Amino acid sequence: MMDDLQTCEHCGKSTDIEECHRHEDVWLCDSCDKEWREHFKKCDHNWTPHVNEMGEDGQYCTRCAGFVCDEDFPLLFGKSAPSAGKCREILEEAKGAGG
Repeated sequence: MMDDLQTCEHCGKSTDIEECHRHEDVWLCDSCDKEWREHFKKCDHNWTPHVNEMGEDGQYCTRCAGFVCDEDFPLLFGKSAPSAGKCREILEEAKGAGG
């Protein structure tokens, strides 16, 4: 039963929300999610510290636009995030310089 539909933001397909995948604020259907995950796996990541819209510290890849929370980074890559814990420091420095 498809009561709650979500539109895939890549292909535009309407899909039952239970079958959609969310990446940050982007909804993807199952097919597009699989495609994105393959792209993520093949990427030669270039990580930079980032805080997502949920306030989670993590790493953003400037090549594939992937985001991984610092706490999840070791589970995915077997090592600590390259600049784990630096996000808040960088944000505070930027706020101090700007105001």
